[in-house]
Amino acid sequence: MVSKSKPSNDPLNNCKPQVDPQSSIPSDEEDEEEEEEEGSSKDPEYCPGTSNSRGIKRRKKSLDPNLLALTDHRNLSIRAAADVHNMYNPDTSYSAEGFRQALKRARNSAVRDFTGQLVLCLMFDERKDKTRDGSGDFYKEEHCAVNIYPGGHFAGHFCPKGGKGKDLSESLLDFLADRNISVMNVVALATDGCEKMVGWLNGVHVWLEKYLQRPLQRILCFFHHLENVFGAVFKFYGSNTTSPTALEEPWNSLLSGDVHKRPVVDFQVVPNPELLDFINTRDKSVKLSSDHEILLGLTQVILTGELNKFVTRKIGPLVHSRFVTKETRLMRCYISEASPDEPLIRMVSFLIFVWLPVFTLAKCRQESSFAGPNLLLMEIQLGKKHMHEDEFTALLSSICWNGEFGHHENILLAMLCSSQESERALAVQIISGIRSESVRAKDSAKLRPFGRREYEVSPNASQLSDLNILPISDAKTEPPFTKHLTDDELKSILDVPLECCLPLTTVSAERAVKEVTRVSLRGAKDCRERDGIIFQSMKARKASRFSK
Repeated sequence: MVSKSKPSNDPLNNCKPQVDPQSSIPSDEEDEEEEEEEGSSKDPEYCPGTSNSRGIKRRKKSLDPNLLALTDHRNLSIRAAADVHNMYNPDTSYSAEGFRQALKRARNSAVRDFTGQLVLCLMFDERKDKTRDGSGDFYKEEHCAVNIYPGGHFAGHFCPKGGKGKDLSESLLDFLADRNISVMNVVALATDGCEKMVGWLNGVHVWLEKYLQRPLQRILCFFHHLENVFGAVFKFYGSNTTSPTALEEPWNSLLSGDVHKRPVVDFQVVPNPELLDFINTRDKSVKLSSDHEILLGLTQVILTGELNKFVTRKIGPLVHSRFVTKETRLMRCYISEASPDEPLIRMVSFLIFVWLPVFTLAKCRQESSFAGPNLLLMEIQLGKKHMHEDEFTALLSSICWNGEFGHHENILLAMLCSSQESERALAVQIISGIRSESVRAKDSAKLRPFGRREYEVSPNASQLSDLNILPISDAKTEPPFTKHLTDDELKSILDVPLECCLPLTTVSAERAVKEVTRVSLRGAKDCRERDGIIFQSMKARKASRFSK
């Protein structure tokens, strides 16, 4: 019988969250009874009894599942966590070894089973992490974190069996089968834009379509797209990299160091009323990271000339792989230069009039109405309006290289989600025409080519229908997201826009990658145990009022 502790006025006890009985961890003794006879000398909790105690069963012991979850979340030592339990539960004390075994069982049971879960989109990202195994040895290991949509739920991670796109896709399918994640309803893939993922011949997208024998909606993270576009324009003004944390001069001296400590001078205000109004009226329910807050705060300073608290906020280090760090440092340097050079002035102008309007809108529309093609169109229109011809050429080259949202399939899906009835009507007409083609023609599109020629954008685009350099009427394939719709359901979109839950960015997968990196040094024996630590941490954050 599980012992019940009496109510206490101790604040540590009062802060314990209530636990759902169904999520509680099985008792220590119940699990051990299956493996060995109770009272065996092999039992780490076994204490030799006296002659008067023979035949008396040991009292069943249990651990608070929230204590186990908190141990993983805060990386507490096994000995310290066992001492905490023993202090408040002296009748059911645990040794360090007993607590360790209970923690391993808790990790294993914490890994989610996704049987019956509707999955429309697979999002994944990978990184090579320094990893410690159960014996204490360190080594480098490739880890790929997986999130599923709708919802952006973390599903777990796996180690690819090789470094090629085919190897990653096969390992991903094995992982999905192991976690009981059905791919029957998967219609989209979301990744970054590296060649291993989006390569038109041997990329992961291509191999997954081959294995699943159907086309998938291909989504390239729009934030990665923005970072590549910024890098192209920055490189146009001589900002070549010399290492992962350094640039060529004079940019390296200008942007490195504690730029937030530099004095603010009488700088030239760069007015953009539309951007300022959007920043002030943006949806406050959309949470911003610290880096993004500083960037928008410095933007307000340059737009208005009024200083705020973000002028003295420390900015992240100059690391090329870190999103918005270089952009933020450029903005901070500008307000400290009394006579800025022309390249700095042009870069700040590009950020204020082109990059930041697109970034801010993308931040607020990450999972609404499939906004990628609309943002791509906005980027082209603003670039052509505010940039010099040679600058715009550099911008357009990068957009065409990283512009998967400009593919006809993605454009048609965005048109179906549009609030304009004329765009929806045109998309319905084109898709109906594609469906009316011969079966043979449609079958040939299953393994369609998806090279960069297919999503080259037009520099003169004024609306979604002419975003691609080829006319939208030349579209050969239907968006995979709409293939399940009947003809009548497709026609109903003329009256009501299509609701699309596909993501715009891979931010959630990048957060998952950071979590995997964090637990890679915990000494877990395999991917499943590391996933258990992550799910335990998620449980602890949810249960505690104070955890972040």
